[in-house]
Amino acid sequence: MIYRNGDRLCNCTLLQKCGSGSYGEVWLAEDAIGTRVALKIIANRGSYSERELAGLRNYKECNHPNLLKIRYVEITDDRICYTMDAADNLNRGEGEYLPDTLANRLQRSGRLDGKEIALMLDGLLAGLEELHRRKLVHRDIKPDNILWVNGRATLADAGLIAPDGKGSLVGTPGFLSPKLMAGRGSADASDDFYALGKVI
Repeated sequence: MIYRNGDRLCNCTLLQKCGSGSYGEVWLAEDAIGTRVALKIIANRGSYSERELAGLRNYKECNHPNLLKIRYVEITDDRICYTMDAADNLNRGEGEYLPDTLANRLQRSGRLDGKEIALMLDGLLAGLEELHRRKLVHRDIKPDNILWVNGRATLADAGLIAPDGKGSLVGTPGFLSPKLMAGRGSADASDDFYALGKVI
């Protein structure tokens, strides 16, 4: 299905497409009371949508300032959509909305300074500590999944979160540990730390 600016979906109005992949799209949207949110739309079919729903179920009890907050989930026969906190605007209100992700920061400036990296790392480690305390692993830490919300470094993309040691092999090449690349076991906390180390 093709979505356009102004469409109503998941009790929101779509404002701008922020990204798309093989299985879905992420939009900047506005909810019924005027709050800007990120809205993810996925076709409700096959193993990917089942995995996304499983990730959301695993994540539902997580509540930490460095983990992206899921606000609302809607499931229909043909799609799953859910809203989350929107990333800050890297353009600071000048021109088109540009999500403040690590990927976009690196593309714009080429590198972060040491103080920015240390602050980001502190926040991401705190978010990971909460996930790992609940015996969950993120499984896809990469620059696109690190954003700033209200100036705070935040881990995004709950769709691949799984119980420690129980998920199938998923993730992004370049950030997967040698153990996972070799097919030796399922992801655990050490694999999240490996991916975060690669990001740093």
